[in-house]
Amino acid sequence: MGGGYLEDPELVKRVRQGDPSAFRELFERHRRMVYNLAYRVTLHEEEALDVTQQVFVRLSEKIHLYDGQGCFRSWLSTMAVRMAIDRTRSKSRREIPTSPEIFEDRERVAGREGESHPRAVLERRRTTERVAEAMEKLSAQQRAILLLQLHEDLGPKEIAERLGLPAQQVRSQRARGIEKLKKILNPTP
Repeated sequence: MGGGYLEDPELVKRVRQGDPSAFRELFERHRRMVYNLAYRVTLHEEEALDVTQQVFVRLSEKIHLYDGQGCFRSWLSTMAVRMAIDRTRSKSRREIPTSPEIFEDRERVAGREGESHPRAVLERRRTTERVAEAMEKLSAQQRAILLLQLHEDLGPKEIAERLGLPAQQVRSQRARGIEKLKKILNPTP
């Protein structure tokens, strides 16, 4: 066994042959990506850690299903996103906060912090809290897509790549999420 770098398909092949060091290498190579995806969907550190663990347990059980045709990283990220969304759904949204700081950071970047009048600051803070509360009412997938767009300034194609979803699904879920936010934030009498 050489000490050189092995591509993912070769590591998968070795895992199937019973090589535990190959599985360790896959884990070390992809654990941060899996955790980051899980965190972006669940918005909870503990939940993301649990999902990450579940993904690698499932990987050890289902690695034989990877046919080697597509990119292993995409296959694994799709598994991670789906498991994180399932986990979020099963928690029935009781503890899925959207941190208002995410939106406050976005405001600072946009340069709106220049207003120092207490009334303006209070109004901005209230708006930020309303948006954060409204975000909690979106599906985990919609929330993940919108947060990636807002926080990391990613477009649909980049979000699709990150989440392992089709770009059209990202566009559709983004549009539905925005429409739902509009209805929540601007209810018609």
